[in-house]
Amino acid sequence: MKKLTKGIVSVALAGSMMMSIAGCASFNLITHKEFKSALEDALKMDEEDYTEYKNSTVNGSDTKHEIYAVDDKCRYAFIEFDEVEDAVDYFEDIYDEFEDTVNDEDFDGTYKKMYSESGATGYILVDGDSDNDDFMDGKCYGGIFLKENTIVIVMANSNKSSDMEDIDAMLSAIGYPKP
Repeated sequence: MKKLTKGIVSVALAGSMMMSIAGCASFNLITHKEFKSALEDALKMDEEDYTEYKNSTVNGSDTKHEIYAVDDKCRYAFIEFDEVEDAVDYFEDIYDEFEDTVNDEDFDGTYKKMYSESGATGYILVDGDSDNDDFMDGKCYGGIFLKENTIVIVMANSNKSSDMEDIDAMLSAIGYPKP
């Protein structure tokens, strides 16, 4: 029994070490209420500072909740799709565009990315400059996240330290990794 327990612990530790070596970031699915609370608590926004939609559509796909906020050069979005597949398709388009930007050498800076279609989980964390009109043209700092049927975007198109601090505060408030 001791050997079995040691074996299980060894496998678990090796797996977690491989995840940290690969730079994987973990984050949980959040609700629209948690996103709104983070906007209000971390960024001191009021209800009139963000727009909320219920039962709408994004790119032809049905959504349950959408929340959008813009504060100068910072953008915040929460999109909860009705179907996981629609969120996966939406994220995959962004992910592919970012990969093209990197491959075309139109991104200068640091980034981390991960995508698992079968796990409906992914993220792109960036801190750099992009020369792609279709993907964050100019300075970009923040992240784009997929978790199940939800997309979260927390991004600054600025290199001002106050904007980057706001992005970090929002990501901390929702428990998501920072660039």
